[in-house]
Amino acid sequence: MAIPLVTHRVSPSDVVLTTLRLVWIEVRRGAGLFAVPVFFAVIWFALNVYVESTSSLLWPAASLNVAFTAVLLAPVVAGLLAWEGGREGRRRMGDLLVTMPGHAIRRDLARWVGTTAWAILAYVTYGVYALLPVARAATWGGPMWDALALGVAVIAAAGAIGYAVGVTVPSRFVPPVVTVALYGIVVGLVALQPDDQVFDLKYLTPYSAFGTYWPSDVGLYQQFQPDIFIPMTAWMLAVGAVAFSALALLRSVTRASQGAVVAAAVFALAAATPLVPAAQHENGWMRPRLVTYEPVCQTETIQVCVHPALEPLLPGYAATIGALVAPIAGVPGGVVRALPTGASGQTGVSADGTFRFYLWTGLTDDITTSSGWLAEQLVIPGSGRFDSTPESCAGWQTNARFVVIQALAHRVSPGSGYPDERGQIITCEMVPNPMMFQGFVPETPEIQAMRSEITAAIDRFAALPLDQQRAWFADNLVALRAGDLTLEDLP
Repeated sequence: MAIPLVTHRVSPSDVVLTTLRLVWIEVRRGAGLFAVPVFFAVIWFALNVYVESTSSLLWPAASLNVAFTAVLLAPVVAGLLAWEGGREGRRRMGDLLVTMPGHAIRRDLARWVGTTAWAILAYVTYGVYALLPVARAATWGGPMWDALALGVAVIAAAGAIGYAVGVTVPSRFVPPVVTVALYGIVVGLVALQPDDQVFDLKYLTPYSAFGTYWPSDVGLYQQFQPDIFIPMTAWMLAVGAVAFSALALLRSVTRASQGAVVAAAVFALAAATPLVPAAQHENGWMRPRLVTYEPVCQTETIQVCVHPALEPLLPGYAATIGALVAPIAGVPGGVVRALPTGASGQTGVSADGTFRFYLWTGLTDDITTSSGWLAEQLVIPGSGRFDSTPESCAGWQTNARFVVIQALAHRVSPGSGYPDERGQIITCEMVPNPMMFQGFVPETPEIQAMRSEITAAIDRFAALPLDQQRAWFADNLVALRAGDLTLEDLP
């Protein structure tokens, strides 16, 4: 009597539930749980050491700082997944696991998800911790969700790459090699790629989306690399899909695995297309886009306005700028209001008395240390910093403007200014090739005499009462800005 063959059809829901159970096992007992302290250490290093510190008042800068931690965390995750992927091969368990029901790719997905989940959880947890102070202090804007989401995609893609390499080459030496190599590729594509190539490969790495430095006012006046995060996220997901589809093909050559490789390759090609052509950097998603905002203002000597994100700093800005412009407030060609430069970058005083200012020292309540730079923007039309290039030196054969800039700065902060800039002005007068002497001025008797003369002129002008300074500016401000006054024309 023949025994009937009993078969059991596995439903899709059973497959999903079984896979979820495998994921839960990996989450509870996998290497990712024990690597959480390492994840936090890498993120802490990235936030506190590697990136440029920025104001806690600003959502854009803080969001970019958090998102950038994923770039340094990703190679570590890749190395850990390479170790996990090579576990079967190192223990010679391949033949035994072949007898298990279900496709091996399910175990691979469970191990990848279970380990990567802890890295993403560390990224999200530390991100919340870093952004909570911003949420309490910020007066404008919100998190850059697209940049933060890119960080998640970067971690997931790096884990997929590391796991696929670990399964393919199950050696204990592979994980550190994967970590170092992935970091080298991520940074090297940016550092080694020339800027004039038809195909700019550096934008295939998330390092280029964040960089290592951005100004502290990023995102306030114009978007930071607008629209790059969405195509970069798609590219990272495509890279992860290629890694896992190739792994599925390695596990078993079937029509499904072959189709997955083809689909992932097409997805990757489509995702990379908007990132590769160099023309896109200027004419596509890299085209600058201005941010619209309504400034907030406060009146001291004059009306001072700032970006609404900087409203908590407005009293300090208003007091410093008000004291700085007091001698030229209300005189012909003087100042009636002060506004930030925004995205234009043009500083100086316009015909209607608007003073456009910019600060290089970051966003801080104490801007008195920037009084010399602010005074320079008041006096020099279309201001640019002093330097010792021959072109700049040609316009600095008279020193009256420099003396006035220093004297105005001393009104806000006695002794402020920048001695190195004074040395460069003297260098322009005394040295044929001033570019050779930036930051280094030979102490010849002629230069010492000129230094003493300039210092005495600064002290003399700064000691004048406010009404006398204002009277002098009323008669000489136009000529001063034109560079027509010498030391002899100063009071």
